[in-house]
Amino acid sequence: FQRNNKNETMSVYLVCITTGGGIPILSRKHGDIKSLPFPLLASLNGVALFGESHDINLISTSTRDCRIVWRDFHNSIRLIVAVSNDTISEVHIHKLLDLIFQSMVLTVGLNDLVGQRNVERTKRDLRASYFIIDRLISLMSPSESYTNFGDLVGAADCVVFPESHLIQNYLESYVESVDSTYGCVMVDGRIACATKNWWSLHPDEINLLSLSVLTDNWSTLRDVPIFLPVKSPTVPFRFIVCQLLANVTVCSLCGPAPQLPAIEGMIQKNWKSTHNLLSSLASIVPRGFPSVPIDSNILGLILVNLDNKRVISSLQPIITDPMAKDPLGPTTRNMPNARKFDILRTFYRNTVGPIFPDHFVPTPHAADAKGDFPSMNVSHAVLKHPVGETYQCSEFHKCYALQHRQYQLFLLFTSNIPNHFMRNSAHRTLQLFLSDKTFQIIR
Repeated sequence: FQRNNKNETMSVYLVCITTGGGIPILSRKHGDIKSLPFPLLASLNGVALFGESHDINLISTSTRDCRIVWRDFHNSIRLIVAVSNDTISEVHIHKLLDLIFQSMVLTVGLNDLVGQRNVERTKRDLRASYFIIDRLISLMSPSESYTNFGDLVGAADCVVFPESHLIQNYLESYVESVDSTYGCVMVDGRIACATKNWWSLHPDEINLLSLSVLTDNWSTLRDVPIFLPVKSPTVPFRFIVCQLLANVTVCSLCGPAPQLPAIEGMIQKNWKSTHNLLSSLASIVPRGFPSVPIDSNILGLILVNLDNKRVISSLQPIITDPMAKDPLGPTTRNMPNARKFDILRTFYRNTVGPIFPDHFVPTPHAADAKGDFPSMNVSHAVLKHPVGETYQCSEFHKCYALQHRQYQLFLLFTSNIPNHFMRNSAHRTLQLFLSDKTFQIIR
């Protein structure tokens, strides 16, 4: 169960049971591990029940190889997660459990989930959430197919597109034609532009909708009933997703009308003349923003606006000719994206919570029976003064984190860069992004 080297997949067990009867609702796993046997599942639940009988609220425990966290929602659903005893802190484990519970609400609604009037039907309906749940727990490990960070930082993934205002006009017209005020255009699950009401959704809702688009992409047009875990956990919306190009989608939240055939006609009418514009948008990835003169030592970055809960990120901030000889050597510039992804996520988890304060937006589902949030009970490092910058060094790379006003910037550098130069590079990069008018979406 322990990850022994940097490239090995982190193992995760996830179990959901009813707190009243101990009925298993779902069980998922990630990594090269056996399925969780029922006696062990019952023991994990039994330990929590034993604590309750003695007025003890069991939160977490650790063994030599793993960390186990228990979490109850609405005094009805209990989630138990066991992860390899790696770098992930309990702040981020609780954030993961929040997202998993909300993904369950997204699929079946809060009433059916916590009411448990028909547990077998609820278990069947929850199969539709497996794609999102599996993606969430798989993000504990390096990933070649996923490069977003919104689920980790609690913010909406965005791209910086210079002509987003033109797409915004088409989006507003389309959303109005389908009798809605909620809509956005995404490229690879990142928002290029969105309506005012879409931005008003909770960051977790935006993230789950983006994950839904990425994990359920086998059709060009789909109409799925969903519940918004914070805004509308009991009344469903229709989630309309249309694939305009290979990696560009337009999404909207609608009521009962109009019907899908009518919406298909409206899509044709509103978007038929935008092929060149959308092709230009599609080309913005994998970098995620226009070419700007940033430090050539930067291998990856995450920039978060803590006020509006938006994040831009890139694992290829400088796209070079693959045939050109790399003066930095094969162990630096040619680092695989999965490795960069894992390093940046690990660095973020080691920094936010233990060093920087976390800024996750709580949801009504996160509070316990006393109205407290689990993250309040998670120990942070005791510091005599706020920390604004920190860094880490290894043989093959270096990382630097900067917190300035409402912004957090996390950078992955080559190992060649001198330590004293990282601070100057980080401040210069942040100032470059904030002074460039095309980066309006993150400001």
